[in-house]
Amino acid sequence: MSTHPSVEKFKDLFEEELETLYFAESQLLKALPLVKKGVFNKELAHVLVQQTAQTKIYVKSLKSALNHLGRRVSITRNATSEAMLSELTHLVKRFPRGNLRDAALLALLQRLEHHRAARYLSTIALAKQMGEEGILDFLKEAASFDSVSAKRFAQIALQVNAEAFIDTHSERCPPAVPPLT
Repeated sequence: MSTHPSVEKFKDLFEEELETLYFAESQLLKALPLVKKGVFNKELAHVLVQQTAQTKIYVKSLKSALNHLGRRVSITRNATSEAMLSELTHLVKRFPRGNLRDAALLALLQRLEHHRAARYLSTIALAKQMGEEGILDFLKEAASFDSVSAKRFAQIALQVNAEAFIDTHSERCPPAVPPLT
């Protein structure tokens, strides 16, 4: 999807990965406030506010990293990120506000966090090879935050899923859900 010429050097690969991260984080920054407005669970709304604040930092840090490398910030689109973010806004429209919508959003948010963490981890390997210690520190911090966020979403999902199950008047009793440790 990129309009960049073919990648022939390792440095170009590294920079393109940073641009892809920049695009994904910029798109997420636009989507999170819309998603937050559509959630029912207060804890989830709070986590989304924190996620938005952290994503703003990521966008600034990625832009700084690209500037540090002498790369003009351009958009390297990513189909996977675009599809997940499109699905987030679609879910807000598709489901009525409540626990069932939150359960659907949490399932997608968990997948999105795992995708983000994987993208950061793969870019960490590139940064190590490039010897980019300053950028490496930021990437490690981002990967760590995404891992923690995924766990928080999973914990919230346990409660929201149980409530959504009850709300939809299912005939079976919901399973007991032990807390995550």
